[in-house]
Amino acid sequence: MLVSQPQIENLHKRLTDRIKFSEPPDETTQFVKATPDAINKGTIDDEGNKLPTPFWMHVDNNLTAERRQFMVRAVAASIKALCQILGKPEEHCR
Repeated sequence: MLVSQPQIENLHKRLTDRIKFSEPPDETTQFVKATPDAINKGTIDDEGNKLPTPFWMHVDNNLTAERRQFMVRAVAASIKALCQILGKPEEHCR
């Protein structure tokens, strides 16, 4: 699975380097713990391992949810998958 390969982050670095994140929340921020269900099982399995990032495509939108530290990897994997389906971008032809 592409998203489980840490080296994927370097594959489309020219694009992923353009991602800008907001400042992380401060230590006073309180998050509500999500409760896993049959559809949304969480991001970590019972042994503490990261689960694969699901990608839901809707027309031309990729709906992805990921923890901050894995978001660039998820975006890079999405770009790689898109290139595998549609072919490599030929920017010189535009």
